Amino acid sequence: MFMSVHLDESGQGSVSVRLPHNVTSWRLTGAAISESLKAGSETQEVAVSLPLFINTNLNKTYLSGGDEPYIGVAAYGSELSGEELITYTVKSKGLGYEFTTIGKAYEKINLPLPSLAKGTYEIEVIAIAENGMSDGHVSVVEVFDSYQQMMVSDAYVAKEGLSFTTSDEGMTSITFADQSKGMYVDDLYRLAYSGGKRVDQSYVTYLAKNILIEEFGANISNDLVALADYISEDGGIGILPYSEVSIETTVQLLPFMDNVAQRQGVIGYLYSKLYETSNKEKSKALVGLALAGENILLELNHYNMTENIGYEEHVDFAYAYSILGDDYMANYIFDQEIRPLLDVNETVARVKKKVEVKKTTLDTHHRYCLWFQDLKRRKVTYCSSM
Repeated sequence: MFMSVHLDESGQGSVSVRLPHNVTSWRLTGAAISESLKAGSETQEVAVSLPLFINTNLNKTYLSGGDEPYIGVAAYGSELSGEELITYTVKSKGLGYEFTTIGKAYEKINLPLPSLAKGTYEIEVIAIAENGMSDGHVSVVEVFDSYQQMMVSDAYVAKEGLSFTTSDEGMTSITFADQSKGMYVDDLYRLAYSGGKRVDQSYVTYLAKNILIEEFGANISNDLVALADYISEDGGIGILPYSEVSIETTVQLLPFMDNVAQRQGVIGYLYSKLYETSNKEKSKALVGLALAGENILLELNHYNMTENIGYEEHVDFAYAYSILGDDYMANYIFDQEIRPLLDVNETVARVKKKVEVKKTTLDTHHRYCLWFQDLKRRKVTYCSSM
């Protein structure tokens, strides 16, 4: 708001402004200039109140059945001394409810509401002082059966007279696809809306949505994963924000990292793990560095000759050699250290239950799944269950 006024010979002037029905403070700034080009300015705060007003505390949403809501309310005002009695009334036409009680000015009182059924309701609170002053407030609340929402997808075989199951709430999208790549649509939608705070869950959601958008033209939003929330100061990545760093998680996410600064931080973290006493930490770090394109063949050769290497480390070393293009060493480790301990079923292999490998015991809960890219060449990539 901007206004101008001419001052009289004594430097006085006035303006009139109608203020809204708000209890707040206004900042007034004035600037003046004379005919002789002398100037000045002043800023002041103007507190605005009302003779009587109420302050209510009411949620915008509630759950049906279980919630027993109350409205917190108190009366204030420039014309109240604090000793006046205030008559409070809460009512709702939609609920068919009205309740009246008495309290003191400046003291909070809780007004009960009835058990709420699903729907949208207007809740009106009225306060009347002994001297006749009054104020009121109307709030709109929504009542839900549950706060939990989920995307539901179903797959149907197209045929004449086919009908779809839909919901009364929200929109239903129908996608027609063939039985080649279209057979994955249902699973992709489930992954896209599976949710979760873990970084791996976030990336699965992002990748699934990306496939749906690019391959099937899905009209859905897809936000990038805020990976910075999961990265620690030393460059490693935790499974949850502010959780401990997990080297397995760090290595698994490295191929998806496009941010150069974050990627370099992770590479520095992996190099630091080469000096750990644990062979497991070292082997995971070597896999990660190989995935990052680092020239670590000498380090890999050195650690591969370490004694007391476990089955898990052999798998890591074979994978790292394969990434670096040394298929001979990858095949050699596979033939000598990995294949003898596998139960192979077509393209899936499982580690045999409880085996002794160079004084290192590997039980079934350390099982590794192996996928053969080429069974004759025995070149392998793997993912470890977490």
